[in-house]
Amino acid sequence: MSLLDSDSNGLSEMWMGEILGVAIEVYMARARRAENSPDKDKLTACWRIAHDIASLSACCSAFEDCQEGEVYDLDAIWQLIGMTSWFIILIEKLLKQCVMADGHPVPLPVKTIEADISFEHPIFLLLAHPYALSRVQTVLAHVRRFRRHVAGVSAKGENSQIAKDVLIDVIDGCGANLDILGPVLSDVLRDTKTLSVDDLRRSLVSCCPVPALRVHMRKEVDRVLNSKVIDRPRLFVKPGDLIDGISCISMVEHHIKEKDMDIVSKGLLLHSKSGNLCLRCGGKSEVLVEGTGEAGDASLRWRTWEKAWTRRCVCGGTWIHSSV
Repeated sequence: MSLLDSDSNGLSEMWMGEILGVAIEVYMARARRAENSPDKDKLTACWRIAHDIASLSACCSAFEDCQEGEVYDLDAIWQLIGMTSWFIILIEKLLKQCVMADGHPVPLPVKTIEADISFEHPIFLLLAHPYALSRVQTVLAHVRRFRRHVAGVSAKGENSQIAKDVLIDVIDGCGANLDILGPVLSDVLRDTKTLSVDDLRRSLVSCCPVPALRVHMRKEVDRVLNSKVIDRPRLFVKPGDLIDGISCISMVEHHIKEKDMDIVSKGLLLHSKSGNLCLRCGGKSEVLVEGTGEAGDASLRWRTWEKAWTRRCVCGGTWIHSSV
């Protein structure tokens, strides 16, 4: 890695996708071979965060391709809502881990979250490494701008009104104040400039902050927790959890949604038994696959963005057609 260009803390931007792709492949293979459950869980978390960072880059380009000035192509509103929902879930996972690392008491639903509360948890790479953090910042800015745009236009027809309501519910109902989160992340990103380039390189390859960054991570977690970004009731208790029996149902539904999510568009797979299968990460996608009905219905801007992924997955892996 030290042989790469000096950009991006010793890593050229053009190589970042390749490095993340290799990390995904390596940690997935190690997770499959791991016999110890804690080791398997840690290795799985490592490849997942590498995949999330790669997905953040794809998410950035999706919003950029569907943007014109301060507005977005509303013909792609449902596709951008899918991206927004995925991003909000990722942010909530990060904030939950911040709360757990701090050691404060949390509501009972948190028992379903991984027990690892160290400051070396893989998801903290989103706060530790400037490449990942800058992508989080960029998507956050798009999501906030997208919400302002959609909220400010009059819905034309029932479908438009439903889309508008869904987007506002997804964003306003999350466990984070996105308006506060933006400036907080700017401060965190500024602090990363003082970190050792070698520590950042090793953290990226390890897919988690290295022990040398433990003090730094403690500081940044405290910054997040003291910023009033987190709405704990909304973060840990979702509306469905307040109704007897719904908690278990919602957990199952979330699992199904995650399993059937298009690895590229972050929307639901319309035909789970057909599409493209990534040889690297195992993710499935129906991007521009004939017969799914999506490609012909989406906006021209969205379809142009999709074309970038017809030959490779967001992780850099190649596709094979799957009909199983």
